[in-house]
Amino acid sequence: MKFLIKEGKNQIEEALVYTISDFLWNNGNTVLLNDALEIGFSEIDGKNALDYCDCIVLFKSFEPFAKHKCDFDAEDFKLFSDHRNLIVLFFSEDGVYTSAIPYPHKIYHFETLNKETLADFLNWTKRWKLFLYT
Repeated sequence: MKFLIKEGKNQIEEALVYTISDFLWNNGNTVLLNDALEIGFSEIDGKNALDYCDCIVLFKSFEPFAKHKCDFDAEDFKLFSDHRNLIVLFFSEDGVYTSAIPYPHKIYHFETLNKETLADFLNWTKRWKLFLYT
């Protein structure tokens, strides 16, 4: 799979981004990092980045998802709505949400987003063989 990961806005988010990037890369996926707000307008191999990738990973940590749902709908989700096959993974303070099932759907819960809870999530994905390229 090809993942486009929007880079974090602070040191804590950056550390989490690189943890996820390493995990995905080490499991045979293509990983692209992008810090531009208009990530959908970047070009990769002559294609729109959102057409090139299978999944985009976003972070809005430090607050529960419910506080950001309106912001996420307004800013980010509209950008992806034209790309029906694109899966969005949204990491927030209270869990991981996805657009793969009716949006927004929480696929993993944690009390706080940090390296330990992220490691638990990544171990969980290994058990279910999610994000593993074979």
